[in-house]
Amino acid sequence: MDKLSISHLARRAIRFRRVMIILLLAAATTTLFLAVNETAAESDVYFDTDGFLHSAVKQTTLGEGCRHFIEAALEPGKNNIDATASQNTAKKTDAAIPTLVHFLYYNQQFTYPRYLCAVESAARQNPNHHIIVWAANPAEFNLATNTWQLNSQLVAAGRVSVRQLDWPLMMTGTPLEAWFTSGAYKESKWVDQNLGNAFRLAVVYQQGGVYLDMDIISMNPLSDSMGRSLGMQDKDAMNNAFLRFPAADPFLWASMEEFVSGFNGNVWGKNGPEVITRTYKKRCRSKPHSDFCTGVNIAPVQRFYPFGYKQKQNMFEPWEDQCEVMQSMADELSPYYLSIGIHWWNRRVKSIETMSNRTVLAVVMKAHCPALFSAYTEQQLGMNPSASFGAPALLVEDPELMKPKASKK
Repeated sequence: MDKLSISHLARRAIRFRRVMIILLLAAATTTLFLAVNETAAESDVYFDTDGFLHSAVKQTTLGEGCRHFIEAALEPGKNNIDATASQNTAKKTDAAIPTLVHFLYYNQQFTYPRYLCAVESAARQNPNHHIIVWAANPAEFNLATNTWQLNSQLVAAGRVSVRQLDWPLMMTGTPLEAWFTSGAYKESKWVDQNLGNAFRLAVVYQQGGVYLDMDIISMNPLSDSMGRSLGMQDKDAMNNAFLRFPAADPFLWASMEEFVSGFNGNVWGKNGPEVITRTYKKRCRSKPHSDFCTGVNIAPVQRFYPFGYKQKQNMFEPWEDQCEVMQSMADELSPYYLSIGIHWWNRRVKSIETMSNRTVLAVVMKAHCPALFSAYTEQQLGMNPSASFGAPALLVEDPELMKPKASKK
């Protein structure tokens, strides 16, 4: 065999080896790809953006309570809570309560898209209500949320409107007017927060309806039989994150008077939840109590605070491990436990961008705010599939959580 033939055979052998190496690498890559995707499919089976709800229901390994929660989420607006929502007996009032839900966004820039879940879920659960977002900068709010608005079609359908937040206009003609005009609100560590505490009382007094904080996700509809309503956040205290009253209700007037007389801008909570608690105790538990107290319903803790202030870390645990809790929030067969909404204590939690997308809170958001998750990526919503479970870093200004742990002796 001549040298040319030998050289030709050598080149063919080299090419053959190269082809085999490429094929082996391709096979290995395919195997790895399939293995990774099989693992991903197994771990993220509930988190398919489009088919999340239906795929979760089909999982035989998922606890019954978790499947029940998802099934309930597939039928928004179904469970109407009657008078058992209150610790008192509901009483019809002459004044009708408008089908309005008020939200407040007092920041000039919209940088927190998770808040849209409050708006979307309230609209989904209450199709007969009009949702109003009082925004400090409506133009910027609309621009920043344009994709969500297009996906949800709530604004286009006239279900949601964004209106100019006007502090003095809403407080005019109320006990808050002189307080605001004097500039007393400026004597505060949290000026906007305290203005917001005042505004919610004023807007419901002026227009009637429901006020909800933007960190409340609606899981069941509001009911007419709830009447004039407040909500307990624990066994001792009420909260101002939920209010339901007709316009010009005297309880709200008394609450505004209490707000002004007891205002202290440097004590967290004193001008918010504590105002409602103080007003109710002074005017409704004293003897003789004020006539306007009759018929004020007090919703039990579970209605809006299934995760209490001191238990909020449980919202950041794996949802598959909390199936009993998930069911209790959605279970129409157990009216006392069923939740109208879940308050997730945003002001007391920071670094929430580290939240796993498999936590209780993440799943509640996914289940009740589908348009939000079609408009934003999980990363934009502060979720990370690889994040560890457990509560993120907590706000420094929380005195209860800043207490040093007792040393073990």
